[in-house]
Amino acid sequence: MKKVALLIVLIGNVVLAQESKNSNNQVKLIKNSKSVFMKNSQEYKLKDYKDVFNNPEAILNIKQARRNKTFAEILGYVGGFGLGYGIGSAIGTKSSDPQAKSKRQTSWIIAGSGLCVLGASIPLSISASKKIKKAIDIENSQNENTLSDSELNVIINGNGVGFSLSF
Repeated sequence: MKKVALLIVLIGNVVLAQESKNSNNQVKLIKNSKSVFMKNSQEYKLKDYKDVFNNPEAILNIKQARRNKTFAEILGYVGGFGLGYGIGSAIGTKSSDPQAKSKRQTSWIIAGSGLCVLGASIPLSISASKKIKKAIDIENSQNENTLSDSELNVIINGNGVGFSLSF
């Protein structure tokens, strides 16, 4: 009975002591209101990319992503304002006004232009997200720790119990 209990404990320890990949140095993408990256259990914003990335190719992708994101946000704000202002003024124009038709027409043109500008920001925003993911993949591929090919096996046969370590 003691041998069986010892064997179960040893097998449990061998399973728990297997070599595992160290993911602390990996960059992870998180999306909350304050942070974008996580590395070594610390959260970073997009502007802190120099503290997170070391690979020049990853840094180039992050710079392009920041540029696209900034431009997409500017276009989004301008387009959203134009869309909102145009719809609001088109709805708010009084019918009794003698120039109501031309004011509404102008308002709908502003709303349509705002919608076009807002639509132009969407591909830029998608491109920024893809560039960020690509930069993270590049950085993580550089930081991957290679595992050794060693293997520890438990051998149980007629002679007893033993361990086999293969390199």
